[in-house]
Amino acid sequence: MTHTMIPTWTLGDRLAKAREGANISVTEMARRLRVSRTTISNYEHNRTDPTVSTLMAYEHYTGVPTWWLLGDGEPTDDAVTGGYPPTRPITLAA
Repeated sequence: MTHTMIPTWTLGDRLAKAREGANISVTEMARRLRVSRTTISNYEHNRTDPTVSTLMAYEHYTGVPTWWLLGDGEPTDDAVTGGYPPTRPITLAA
């Protein structure tokens, strides 16, 4: 029997995926956040942890919710309305 390792994404991986998915370069994200390119690289390579305000800025510029950046699973009523942590699934109207 072969065991397959299930990959996990770090916070840095998720930050990079959000930025790339929004088609924002490292240089542009650094400009928007008023930090250096090295700082963005450090966040995305898990060398330093971003602040809450940085996570909120990533959400603002990429459209990716902070709960996903933090790896908190699926969206919930509480996450949508600002509560934390997420506690129950939501049903989206068609």
